[in-house]
Amino acid sequence: MAIRPDALPTDPPALTEMVLALDAENEKLRVAVQTLKEMIFGKRSERLAVVVAAQLALEPGDLEADAALPAPANDEEAVAKPSDKLRK
Repeated sequence: MAIRPDALPTDPPALTEMVLALDAENEKLRVAVQTLKEMIFGKRSERLAVVVAAQLALEPGDLEADAALPAPANDEEAVAKPSDKLRK
């Protein structure tokens, strides 16, 4: 998302809030890039530790709320009965 100069607010508190939000996003991206670098270029034993640390760092807001849920099991359907015919 490119920020155009004519779209910036002239209110100093709004600008401060925007800078802080962009700084927080920048820090998250730096951590993600560092994690990926360690996964790609790190020693094999370090790669697993990075993945585990990244998984532990997940927050509930990081997950998409509209992720598809698995289809419910149909336990109500009758199970097909084996035929009574003898096999030859």
